[in-house]
Amino acid sequence: MSNFVDANVINVFNTTIDKLREDIGRNVTIIGKPIERSCPNCGYDPINKASNNKYEPESPYPSDVEPTGPINFPAQGMRKCPICSGKGRIVLQATEDSVLCLISPLTKEEAEKTQLGKNFIINYELSARAQYKELFMNSNKVVVDGHVCDIISVSPVGIGTLTQLQIYAGGGV
Repeated sequence: MSNFVDANVINVFNTTIDKLREDIGRNVTIIGKPIERSCPNCGYDPINKASNNKYEPESPYPSDVEPTGPINFPAQGMRKCPICSGKGRIVLQATEDSVLCLISPLTKEEAEKTQLGKNFIINYELSARAQYKELFMNSNKVVVDGHVCDIISVSPVGIGTLTQLQIYAGGGV
């Protein structure tokens, strides 16, 4: 960075942007993608693409799977794994996180000049702190002012510690 951008300038910039978000920003809800994984309670048969219906629990058993803890289903007289219903794979619920953003609704004309194009009825440009990059990148939906929108692009904008995220989201197809 140049000699003019010192720690004081960086601090003033970040403080000002954070204050703007607090004063005029609103929370958006980021909806993470559902995660498919192998069943932690039984084995998976890749040839039949289903459970082998043998009790083979992971150790340690993951804490994000319901019901918690392994279930020895053959010992209880069950023929199918109760966790995956004999499929060998489970889908974990999508996560939801709230992030404070600056929100700019875009007109159709403005949206046409961005990655949103003419594809959506409702268009937004969001600005968020760079620390949320992974959260936005690993999600495909965001709820803005009650509208569920697709996340079209997530781009870091700025230099070094002055970087913010620019997110384009559209909905209402």
